[in-house]
Amino acid sequence: MKQITLEYIRGFFDGEGCINLTKKNHNRIGGMIFITNTDKTIIDKISNKLSKLGIKHNINIVPATLIRKTKYSLFISNVYGCYQFYTKIGTAHPEKEIKFKKLFKNSIRLKWILRAKKLKPQIIRLRKKGLTYLEIAQKLNITIDVAQDIGKRFFKSI
Repeated sequence: MKQITLEYIRGFFDGEGCINLTKKNHNRIGGMIFITNTDKTIIDKISNKLSKLGIKHNINIVPATLIRKTKYSLFISNVYGCYQFYTKIGTAHPEKEIKFKKLFKNSIRLKWILRAKKLKPQIIRLRKKGLTYLEIAQKLNITIDVAQDIGKRFFKSI
């Protein structure tokens, strides 16, 4: 296998992967994606492709026992990473589709991240023009707290 395609990852995930949903406080749902296999090469190739797509993930190694081979588990543990996986790779598995929708439905964090990504370029452009966060908030019809939070996160990262 030379290169891994998005379709291959989708099929592999549908067959070998899972989504674990967990209940959090205030009826919110959290979740993680897992893709587990004993073939390290496949997991590494999937990992490389996910990295190229900008999807943050980790790999956990479960050592071999007397009755089981070493397992390699690739996992995505945050809602935005799960959202990226869903939008860039997807699933053809009906039960996994339902779980993804449950995970995203009431995610306040995901809604905030998507909104911030949409507003960030505008806030940066206006900030570089010399506008204050109050002026930016008024111009974009958002609270000053949102403007400051998004703006300061950006300027801290450069």
